[in-house]
Order: sequence, then C-alpha cells, then structure tokens
Amino acid sequence: MVCFDTGSKNLWIPDISCGTGVNSTLNTTQCQSRDEFNSSASSTYVANGTAFNITYGVGFAIGFDGMDTVRFGAAGSTQLVIPNTTFAQITDFPSFLEIPVLDGLIGMGIQPNAVNNDTPPFINAIQQGLVGPLFTVYLDTAGNSAEDDPAGGDFTFGGLDLTNCGDIIDWVPFRNEFRWYTVQVDNVTVDGVNISTSPGIA
Repeated sequence: MVCFDTGSKNLWIPDISCGTGVNSTLNTTQCQSRDEFNSSASSTYVANGTAFNITYGVGFAIGFDGMDTVRFGAAGSTQLVIPNTTFAQITDFPSFLEIPVLDGLIGMGIQPNAVNNDTPPFINAIQQGLVGPLFTVYLDTAGNSAEDDPAGGDFTFGGLDLTNCGDIIDWVPFRNEFRWYTVQVDNVTVDGVNISTSPGIA
C-alpha cells in the first residue's frame, strides 16, 4: 500500500534490509510494521544498486535502486502492469509516514528532477504504450484512517473517471517551469463571490 504523491516523481518501498541503514536505530520499528520487498523472491528483479536518497520538506528516505515489474491495483483485480520499472528499496524509512497501513510512496509527477533521473512508473507506462498520457484523481472521505474506510476516492490511469466526474471538462495550459502540475489561475469565485482577482499559480 503506497501513498500517491503528485508532487514527487520516485517510487520507493521498504526493502527486506530496512532498518539496517545509517539511521537504523531510529527506524527499525517503522520498518517492522510495513510489508517489505524481498528481491530474492522475484524472478523478474534486476539489481541496480545505485544509492538513493530523497529529501522532503518533512524528512527523508534512504536506500538503493532496483528494477522489477510494478503493478498498480490489488491482486485479483484489474491491474496496470509495468515491466522494467526502476524503484527505490528503502533501508532508512522516513519517520513522517506514520500511517501503519502505508508501506511507501509513489510519485505521480513528471520526470525532471526525479532522484537518479529514475523514470516515474506512470511515465514509464506511457512510454511503453501501456496507457494514454492522462490520469484522473477523484477525492472522497476516507474516515479517520485507512482502517476505518479504505475507499477514499479513486485514481483512474490512462483516461477519465466517467463514474465520478462530470462530462464538462475545462482544458487549461500546463505550466511546467516549476516541474510540478501547475496552471495559471486568473481569479477564484465561491458561491458567486469573487474572493481573489490577483493572478497566481495553482
């Protein structure tokens, strides 16, 4: 179970060696509460070994890169299967990801500035012709935690969410100078009241 993050680019999950890194005394308990990746149990794994170190505004994760087939979706369900995907195997688990049910993080951002210039999994899927260059995010309430209500919305990969989204779509130019999903906002109106007329970026 990973957290989808549109503000970053890399996929990382705890490795079976998690808790043995430079900060092992700080994160051994964090590692033990997660599902860990064991490369020796995979027939499609390709070793890489390039050091991986990513820093967020609230912490960091350290490990090394590997390559394997990545699957979006639970076992037994319809899956997006992406062969030859580079991801990070974490030995130092970040303390900021405190929700026990989450094992790692998957960056849904565009590739520039990805750690080690790794191709993000979804971008890799697009480049392999597996999906179209579009994903839809539908946000919904998930209760106080994932254990209370595991729904919490939907990601639709390669197309529009025709179940939860309306048929009126406003296409706006994408500004990529910040290497994130940013668009120009000219004003903001809520319930007929214009609350902002200063141009900005969202």
